Amino acid sequence: MKLFFTLVMVFSLFAGGGFAEEAAETGADRIAWIDLPEVMQEYGRAEEMVADFEKEKADREAEVEKVIAEIERLEGEMLLLSDQAKAARREEILKKKISVNAMIEQAERELSRQSMLRQGKLLEEISAAAEKVARREGYDFVIRGEVLLYQNPEREITDGVIAELNRE
Repeated sequence: MKLFFTLVMVFSLFAGGGFAEEAAETGADRIAWIDLPEVMQEYGRAEEMVADFEKEKADREAEVEKVIAEIERLEGEMLLLSDQAKAARREEILKKKISVNAMIEQAERELSRQSMLRQGKLLEEISAAAEKVARREGYDFVIRGEVLLYQNPEREITDGVIAELNRE
């Protein structure tokens, strides 16, 4: 049984090799690749998306910092209060701390969700541009260069994809 399996595998390898040579000769299954990190770096809209995300993140952090500053002010004023007023103030501070923790958790969830949505949109745009370039240049497949052990520089379409993205 092992011998049969080995023979089948050897035969498959030889047969597959001939098919690959034939495909290369006829131009079938042309494969191109892109440098995705470079595309992301050079695509103008990606930079805008990152800037928008950073602004939203900074706005959320400013809201949290404002509440934290209020908590610190309330804690600083406690020294001047009577025991009864201190107890009420502690309760107020505790409620604010719980509120700020919930605020932070909600902001982290929302920012994470927004980040995933933006990345998805960005990848959709890059995929659409890669498809246009591939169709125009006669490629059947486009793959990411960072997963390849070897990339033929003649098959790279990164610049074309970047130009397509920035044209739109």
